[in-house]
Amino acid sequence: MSRLAFFCALALLILAVPAFYFMTAEARPIIEDSKLADGLQSSDPNSLLSETSAVEEPVVKLASLTVSSNKPILEILEPLGSLQSDTMSRVERASTLAQEQNFEEALTILDGVHFADREDYAVKFLEARVLAWAGQHERAEGEFEKLRAKYPQDLDILVSFGYLRFYQRDYALSEDIFTEVLEMNPDYGDARIGLERSRLVQNKAQ
Repeated sequence: MSRLAFFCALALLILAVPAFYFMTAEARPIIEDSKLADGLQSSDPNSLLSETSAVEEPVVKLASLTVSSNKPILEILEPLGSLQSDTMSRVERASTLAQEQNFEEALTILDGVHFADREDYAVKFLEARVLAWAGQHERAEGEFEKLRAKYPQDLDILVSFGYLRFYQRDYALSEDIFTEVLEMNPDYGDARIGLERSRLVQNKAQ
């Protein structure tokens, strides 16, 4: 009988320990809540905000917006200008404007030629001629010198250069240039007209 009583007492003791722990665990949040409540009544608003912010964690965190102080870099793939396929139409338009003596607009159109074609023969040759017609003889002379160095056998360039000398009133030199062209191509009409004009002006001056 004493053994049975001993085992019963031991079993009750084993069951009592978890129950006691469970009861104390449930009571702990209540005690902490009461302490928090006491703190709410006794603390000032500033200390309350600091304490609650230290305890609580936000449920939703907003993504931070990073503002860069660096300005965006615009990469220019190529200089401004028209499409490469528009080059010939620009040359034709500039030529028409030059015939109408609208030289400034013609030069503006040529300046807008696609950068890959700005050294093209048709573009530079027309530009030099328009500069000569517009009275910008110094610029025209520079362009003609470049063209003559690049295309030394081109008679069209040589004839136009002869007319530039005529516009500059260097009639003797223009006569020599037109004579040189006619020796290589006797049927060159513009060279013959230029030669006649150069000789006519010189004859009148005598």
